[in-house]
Amino acid sequence: AKTMFLDCKIPLPNKKSKETIKFVELLTQAIIKKEKLLKERHKIILDTIEREIKENQKKNSFKYEFPHINELELNNRLDATFYSKKHKSLIFPTLNYSKGFAALNNQELQLKPGPSLEIRLLGTRIDSDKFIKGFYRLITPKQILNNGTLKNHEYIGTPREIPRVEFGDILFGESGTGRTMVYLDEDNNTINNAHAHILRPIKGKCTLNKAITIRCIMQYYKEIGIIDCITVGGSGGHLSPSYFDRVFIPNFPESKQNEIAKLYHNTEIDYKTLDCTLDNFLQTDTKYNEKAGIYELDKTAKKLKEKLNKAIDNIVNDRQVNITFDIEY
Repeated sequence: AKTMFLDCKIPLPNKKSKETIKFVELLTQAIIKKEKLLKERHKIILDTIEREIKENQKKNSFKYEFPHINELELNNRLDATFYSKKHKSLIFPTLNYSKGFAALNNQELQLKPGPSLEIRLLGTRIDSDKFIKGFYRLITPKQILNNGTLKNHEYIGTPREIPRVEFGDILFGESGTGRTMVYLDEDNNTINNAHAHILRPIKGKCTLNKAITIRCIMQYYKEIGIIDCITVGGSGGHLSPSYFDRVFIPNFPESKQNEIAKLYHNTEIDYKTLDCTLDNFLQTDTKYNEKAGIYELDKTAKKLKEKLNKAIDNIVNDRQVNITFDIEY
């Protein structure tokens, strides 16, 4: 209400005030930098995919033709968008990619449909937005962001045994969002729901880097409009597994897969090994960010936010702030 907010009292630390204020300032700066880099890494991934496809085209040019009767019979589908000039022009660069392509159902991935978590099936279900020992961590399509991270955590408690999500699984929203992510946490008590299906890499056949690349290509398709042309139904459309033979993935060489995967997840760095102080934190964190993938940037940003919130809570309640940059993720 006008200038009344100027009367709000701002609590300031009484113990180690200079160090505490600097600690809060450094955490805030680091979080902002990571959130900016998340957007940049995501754009670089999309640009890398687009450039690889468009710079490796056969000597063909796009020419739109209306569908023939045999194409309609083969697809067993009468859908205007699927046969539209828009969809045909968007998918043409992939079909014209000089190194070839293969359908999503031929990518050495095993489909694991998401489980139904309806109360009538579980018998008992307790939902929580905070961690409770013994509860499952739950991933739904609504939580997945375009960059392949989660905006929040959800948990459910039930005595029923539910299949877990495994490290390296691709999760994708069948309905509505169409967004995707690769599960890279070591937590083995995470589950998905009926709207978040899993594409699990077949061991010894599909590498983690290939799975990450496929996920990034699917997100690229989502953002340029291809997925919207393929999905059917209301509420944003459904990408049913029965349509995977219509989702074409370009055969990127292994070197390009590794390049894309490293932008999403870099195993060469470990935040826990950094030795950070008030004097060197920003410089050390910046060097880490230069190599960090989207997964690492998101995880460390979330952990630093936890530290920042804890520090502010301690200041408000006149408690001493623990000035340390150590995090576990």
